[in-house]
Amino acid sequence: MSATPDDSLEGYIGKRLLVGLTYVDKDDEKNTLKKEQIFGNIKSFGKNGLILDRSDGKGEFTLPPDLNALEPANRGKYHAASGALAINPDYVASWTLVVAKEAVDDLHRNSGNIRKWDSREEEEEEEGEANEWEEYDG
Repeated sequence: MSATPDDSLEGYIGKRLLVGLTYVDKDDEKNTLKKEQIFGNIKSFGKNGLILDRSDGKGEFTLPPDLNALEPANRGKYHAASGALAINPDYVASWTLVVAKEAVDDLHRNSGNIRKWDSREEEEEEEGEANEWEEYDG
């Protein structure tokens, strides 16, 4: 397990998490439909998922219950292409979600939860491809 603040799951509560979500078309997984980033504090964790209290004021967001996806983050400021700012997250994580093309815009309208997911490691970015989050020191 990558993230181990202590032997208890309670050690994750209140930690800051920066999440990258990539949505790919279920009919053509090479077709990226959308990318987004979410930042917030871990509110709870259980078999139904990791609950993130979003820092953008949009409420809670449910993520897959996979602590192996959490990696310790480098300290700094992370700026998203959207203009969002995440300062000194404790952990970073990313997931790729395989969805129907027509459903991608509706994913977060029903209480901000992802209930079905295909968790897999993202392929390495193509050389020279811009990262959506840019890390700044200090």
